Order: sequence, then C-alpha cells, then structure tokens
Amino acid sequence: SDMLDSARLLLQPNLIDDATRVRLWDMGRRNKAYRIGFLLECPDELPRTVPARADVSVLTDRSTPLVHAGNEVARMLVRAAGAPGQSFLAASLDVLGGLNSQEEVSAALNAIGAYFAALRVRGEHSQTPQNLLGWVEMTALEQVKVDARYLDPQIQAQLRALYLLAHTSEEWVVPVFAQSDAGGSVMRKQIEPIVMIVAEALRVLRSGGRMG
Repeated sequence: SDMLDSARLLLQPNLIDDATRVRLWDMGRRNKAYRIGFLLECPDELPRTVPARADVSVLTDRSTPLVHAGNEVARMLVRAAGAPGQSFLAASLDVLGGLNSQEEVSAALNAIGAYFAALRVRGEHSQTPQNLLGWVEMTALEQVKVDARYLDPQIQAQLRALYLLAHTSEEWVVPVFAQSDAGGSVMRKQIEPIVMIVAEALRVLRSGGRMG
C-alpha cells in the first residue's frame, strides 16, 4: 500500500527527526501500515518502547558464555527478552490485530520472520505452520537438549516460539490469498488460524514462557 511504502521511505536513516518518527508511529494506532514500516525498517529502534522482561538479567548471565561463543539460539533468547525485543513483540501483536489488506499481512509476516531469521533453517519443513511445529519438536529441540541450560520448560517454550517465528513468512498465507482477494474483516477471518499461531508464539516470548 502507499502508506506502507511511504512509511518505509521516511524511515530510511537520517531523513526525519525523532518527533516526526513518534508522530508517524502514533498514526499507526489507526492504520497499521505505518507500524509495519517500522517493523521492517528499524525493528530495534521503535518509538515508545516497553520495558525489558523481568528475567532478562538472569537470562543474560546464563547465556553470556554461549553468546560469546557465537551461539545464535542463546543470542536470540536474550534479544527477545530485552527492551528492544519486547517492544518489537508488543508492536507485532498490535499489528497482527488490525491488518486490513493482503499486502499488509504479507509485509507483517515477513517483518516478523526477518527479525528472528538467524534461527531459520532452509528446507521443506517450513511450508505450513503445522509442518514446522512438527519439525521443531523432532529436530530443533533435540539439538539443544544436549545443553542442560535449555532443559527448563519455560526456556523450551521460548525456543519453540523462536523457531516458529524465524520461519514465519507470507508463504503461509499464499494458499489463502490464491483463492480470495478479500480485504478487511473477511480477510482477517480467512487468515485467523495462521495469525493465532504466530500471535501465540509472540505472547510466549512476551511472558517468558510463563502460562497465563
């Protein structure tokens, strides 16, 4: 959409001042296209941030040696728990609740996938969320079980969420959009099963894997 394109353009480095960025962000309350522009262009520098998760310092201490050794899983766990990561998760949940066009849906899913893309593994397993969830249980979680730091059920829940989000993309809605060009509430109903799976993973990382 034009709004999405213009937001992305304006958010190129050094084009607008901070006050204008905040105004653009606030326009996204009503029109999510603006916020999707932020998720795509400056995902770690969103205006009006939310605080880091309560367990971020414990998680950071536990993960620091692994992060220094180049472990992407550890880096992503810490990234999601920090204030920029929590702000990205909150904004993604907000955006998913108000998508109006097929283009917005594709851009939002791609923005979420790009944020976690360091954990993406090429292959056929990611063509549907269901395939992917099966693969995460069988393969991804088996690989990390060798490290005792990751046996905690809350960490396991976060890892499931991270792998799901890393593979999130417009590919999942292509079959829906191939059969319908609806927008608005009709489209939201059609994509609801996929949006629910993605939103649930975002919520797990907001809560740190705690239920409720």
